[in-house]
Amino acid sequence: MAHWYNTYKPVKFFNVDVRFGIIFVVSLLHLRLYTVGFVVLAYIVGVLIENRGLGFAGALRAVRSYLAGPQRPPKLVNKKRSKIDYQRVRLPGDREDENRVIALQPFEKQ
Repeated sequence: MAHWYNTYKPVKFFNVDVRFGIIFVVSLLHLRLYTVGFVVLAYIVGVLIENRGLGFAGALRAVRSYLAGPQRPPKLVNKKRSKIDYQRVRLPGDREDENRVIALQPFEKQ
């Protein structure tokens, strides 16, 4: 029986992360020389990545970060969110907006 500190270890398939092993299992459906070469290449890449200390998910994040570059693009103008005050009460000196009609009653003191 496994101890509690062994429960978070990644699942291995041929000494590589199981997600690299999925490529091997899928290649069995289409067994050709180039698919075997692709599986061997994927296995070598998986071993190299794991020797560097990355898992499969970390390697995908590293590739995505390399492709995205160091700068993050700004949000488009139509994607920016604006502040909305749903409890705004129109005061007597406020003008009405041309685009919408404010149908609120004036504030009365009691």
